[in-house]
Amino acid sequence: ARDLANAPDAMELSRLERILEDTNNQPGWRAEADKSCDYYDGKQLDADTIAKLRERGLGELSQNLIKPSVDAVLGLEAKTRTDWMVMCPDDQWQDVTDAMNAKLKEAETETRADRACSDAYAGQVKAGFHVVEVSRQTNPFEYPYRVVPVHRREIYWDWHSQHPMWDDGRYVVRKRWNDADVVAAFFPKFSDLIMHS
Repeated sequence: ARDLANAPDAMELSRLERILEDTNNQPGWRAEADKSCDYYDGKQLDADTIAKLRERGLGELSQNLIKPSVDAVLGLEAKTRTDWMVMCPDDQWQDVTDAMNAKLKEAETETRADRACSDAYAGQVKAGFHVVEVSRQTNPFEYPYRVVPVHRREIYWDWHSQHPMWDDGRYVVRKRWNDADVVAAFFPKFSDLIMHS
């Protein structure tokens, strides 16, 4: 009886529990990604090694060879970045193509999509994984869409998926901590439940 959802399009509780169990039992790539980012930031020695070096009267002896290499790759990405474009195979639709390019350029500029993609590229080079979110803007005074990078710690996906865009995956989950009052404001129907959870 606990598995039966009231709404016809709702997810069964057992299916949700399987997804949450899968997200908790993913491979341990996140620790390796954090270590890679620490190496980029110059944090190449652990606390025990630093304590032993200080005990012997030595300083932290390390030279960051990773950061210059990664920065060279990121600089190459910045130099070769181009604007997004719609291409037309013939001149028949050139006026439509020009109009679409103008709207695409406006969206790219207003959403700061170049910056989000560059930040995600940097995350991919440093840690091996990063995601960009494209969504509707909730603020009515801003541009209708937003493009923001999402930190790797927030994303969980189906590891059985074979497609690079996760098209065949069962789920993609974004876990993020928010204050209860903020979540209650987004879901006013459930505000009592949220505030008392």
